[in-house]
Amino acid sequence: QLLGEELGGLSARDLQNIENQLETSLKGVRVRKEQILTNEIEELNRKVLPTKLSVHTSYLAIFAIIPGSIIHQENLELCKRISIIRQENMELQMKIYGARNVHETNGTSNFSCNFRNEYDLQPPIQLQLSQPLSHETPAKATKP
Repeated sequence: QLLGEELGGLSARDLQNIENQLETSLKGVRVRKEQILTNEIEELNRKVLPTKLSVHTSYLAIFAIIPGSIIHQENLELCKRISIIRQENMELQMKIYGARNVHETNGTSNFSCNFRNEYDLQPPIQLQLSQPLSHETPAKATKP
């Protein structure tokens, strides 16, 4: 009956019950099929994606350091922009805080543009602590 054979003696209610059973079974089959296909796709992605990323990363790293390549030229231009912006920031800090709080480098930047690989593109950040400025006199600050 589930194969659609020998249905002649069945009532409408019996046929409806068989149809409902078939729909429920078909939903279960589709869910299981989707689960199997999803697992296969995930497994293929685990195998293929790292290889693609490795090749792509290596390709970009090579072109980032080849003199004359477009990526290398762009890196050099960005390096120059960073150097100019750092110099401007240093000058603005000098105007705002004066020479006492700004680490002077005699007008030059310590930033270098030696690109060894794609992970070395970030220059080190130099942070320093400073004491908050107090406008109170010591006598007022110690009163309860």
